[in-house]
Amino acid sequence: MGATSALVMGPCTTPIFGAVLSAATVSENPLHGILLIFSFSFGIGLPILVLGTFTGLMTSLPKSGPWLMRVQKVCGIGMLILAEYFFIKAGSLW
Repeated sequence: MGATSALVMGPCTTPIFGAVLSAATVSENPLHGILLIFSFSFGIGLPILVLGTFTGLMTSLPKSGPWLMRVQKVCGIGMLILAEYFFIKAGSLW
C-alpha cells in the first residue's frame, strides 16, 4: 500500500516538496527548516492516518449516483473557466 500511495502521490507532491526543500535550505534557522519539512510530511500523512484509523466511517459516506455526475460536470466547467482565465492572463503579459 505504501508503494502504491507513493506512486500516486509522488508526481503531485514533488514540486511542492521541492519548494519546501528550497525554503528550508535558504532559511538561516535550522529549526525553521525542520518545522517546514515536518509540517509538510504531517500534512501528507495525516489524511492517510485518519482514513486508516476510521475505516468504519468510510462506509457511511454517500454512495455514488446521479448526484455525483452533476458534481463532476460542475467541477469540469469550473476547471474550464479557470483554464480560460489563465490563458487570458498569460496572453495579457505579451
